[in-house]
Amino acid sequence: MKSLRSAHVFSTLLLASSLLTGCGAPPPTSQPEATAQPVPTLEPSCPALVAQALAAVDSQCADLSRNQLCYGNTRVEVVPRAGAGRARFDAPGDRLDIGVVQALRLSPMDVAAALWGVALMKLQADLPDTLPGQNVTFVLFGDVELRPIPPETGDANIRAFYFRSGFNDAPCQEAPASGMLVQTPEGASKVSFHINEVDIRLGSTAFMQAEAGREMAVSVVEGEAEVTAQGVTRTVPAGSKTRVPLDANLQAAGAPAEPEPYDAVALRPLPVSALERPVAAAAPLRWPTATPFSSGPAGAAPIGFRVSDAITAPGEQKTYTFTAQPGQTVLFDGQGRIASDLRWRVVDEDGAPVFADRLLFEDIGPVTLERGGVYTLTVSGDGDKTGDYAFQISQS
Repeated sequence: MKSLRSAHVFSTLLLASSLLTGCGAPPPTSQPEATAQPVPTLEPSCPALVAQALAAVDSQCADLSRNQLCYGNTRVEVVPRAGAGRARFDAPGDRLDIGVVQALRLSPMDVAAALWGVALMKLQADLPDTLPGQNVTFVLFGDVELRPIPPETGDANIRAFYFRSGFNDAPCQEAPASGMLVQTPEGASKVSFHINEVDIRLGSTAFMQAEAGREMAVSVVEGEAEVTAQGVTRTVPAGSKTRVPLDANLQAAGAPAEPEPYDAVALRPLPVSALERPVAAAAPLRWPTATPFSSGPAGAAPIGFRVSDAITAPGEQKTYTFTAQPGQTVLFDGQGRIASDLRWRVVDEDGAPVFADRLLFEDIGPVTLERGGVYTLTVSGDGDKTGDYAFQISQS
């Protein structure tokens, strides 16, 4: 009897359940639980990051006043000077008087994190007070640090800095390498400022990079610059650059090098749209091309010349001769963009090597040439290698 009652109760519950779920229809079969799928995220592209950052600078830093610094794009950090109070500089569009800034640090480009530090600065430098609407424009971007040096006279105009940047760190061809663009106002004579103990007189637009223990490079995009260090001044025309050796403290450790053609491809992505006026980068400076000649005293050049040439066929060799005085000290300097796997060697009149089978992009020297007379320099490729090259032979 107990089992019959239990069966009756079960039947009653089953019937009730059927009525509740659809007038006697069988209950729905169970479905497997849906698995949550991750929502795909789009990686920010390098070209898009550059475009967005420069658009932010254009909108956030418009109408920047003289001797002010503007936060253009994330991330930019400021260390304020003692006694300056809290310097609010946390987001794009924030502005500060440059006089309260002890140090400025920008973020290198990080595409995955959508970071690329960009800052805009406008300074009076040595422009006269009678030109209040004219300023020197500085655009800083990427892996950059800047330390303004206040004038000892109490003058509010900052004219000197210590400056450091990355080199060759562009993550895509649409992005510039880290550095600093500087532009003087249109119609003004050359403006002077002091960077890393180097005096620079600039008339127009230049791109600068600097690495402690290595060098500072000054590339003139338009106009002309005069670069002075260690008592030596180089005039740098548009389309060329000079290099100044730096010590570990970012101070000039040698004289500026002779101007050499800059790399137009590397400078093509420079953020010139952030400047006060648009510019078109000059074509690279063209050096006089030396004509190769056979070894021997006829036509030998004195020390102090440049060569821009190319190995155009596998197995080809180019030969140059030059004359030297006994005991003359010489620097053999490979310059500009040099094809890999090109080599050079130098021998004296008797065929004794000064150096042999060295890669052309290696600088050789200073070397003391013990004997005078005619020396022969030969450029060749490894195996079937070809390519462009340039070098300078100068007295050290």
